Amino acid sequence: MISIIGNNFESNSKVILKIANSTYEIPSSRTTYINSTQIDVNVGLTDVGYWKAIVENSNGYVSNNYDFYVQKNSVSSSPNISEINPNSPNVSSTRQWISINGSNFVSGVIVSLKIGINIYEIPSSR
Repeated sequence: MISIIGNNFESNSKVILKIANSTYEIPSSRTTYINSTQIDVNVGLTDVGYWKAIVENSNGYVSNNYDFYVQKNSVSSSPNISEINPNSPNVSSTRQWISINGSNFVSGVIVSLKIGINIYEIPSSR
């Protein structure tokens, strides 16, 4: 979500986003009028580069272009394991908790356990 801050916005203002030669009029279902100085926009900005935000009121008055830069996500796409805890689990015929610590983990991650040549996917319920 991005918030557009300014003044003289109306409850039915249109939000327009531009990058290079592409123009996107954001559907009203993805904007929330907060008050005359703020409109929140639920949008995925998938292109790196210089964007312009514009607000157009129902009377045809158009705001200035507000320039902003969308940068590449700095998170690596690869997760990195730094340790497990306990670091040397005991053999057990019953389930035991093992914590995996590291970075670049995301929600919905799939954990697999490799034993010899066999790979076991660990369900998220475990």
